[in-house]
Amino acid sequence: MTVAREPQTKNMNYELMEAMSQIAREKSVDKSVLIDTLVAGLLSAGKKRFGTEANLDVRFDDQSGRILMFLKRTVVEPCGM
Repeated sequence: MTVAREPQTKNMNYELMEAMSQIAREKSVDKSVLIDTLVAGLLSAGKKRFGTEANLDVRFDDQSGRILMFLKRTVVEPCGM
């Protein structure tokens, strides 16, 4: 069984969180609005890549900056086998 490993992205996540904080301060926008916009953009990109009917879920941890995107699929056996 192969387990996918999460890439080392601590610096990138830190930089993303810092950039979001800076934008929130400079533009007087609540950070939650930026997070919602980021999540919506990632969902849109995922739908473009996997199709509009794709069952996608994006989660953003605003404490760590960790972003998870899930593509949920139903596996069925082929008929006649």
